[in-house]
Amino acid sequence: MEEFTSIESAAGMRSYIRAILTDDGKSVTPLADQDEQSTLSDANAFIAITETDTALKTGDQVNVVVLERRYI
Repeated sequence: MEEFTSIESAAGMRSYIRAILTDDGKSVTPLADQDEQSTLSDANAFIAITETDTALKTGDQVNVVVLERRYI
């Protein structure tokens, strides 16, 4: 998995970054290829970046939307 040092977002826009949340819920890592549709199935969470944030760096506290998986 690629190491990220920062995530950028356009000012005035809310962004959702596909990510992997650890089992203990204490750490989240953004997926490398956000433009690839395959990362939709790899992600178990989104990092939610507010309209007022333009960049986040490693170690920043973030809001996370947890994706619940339901299999039929």
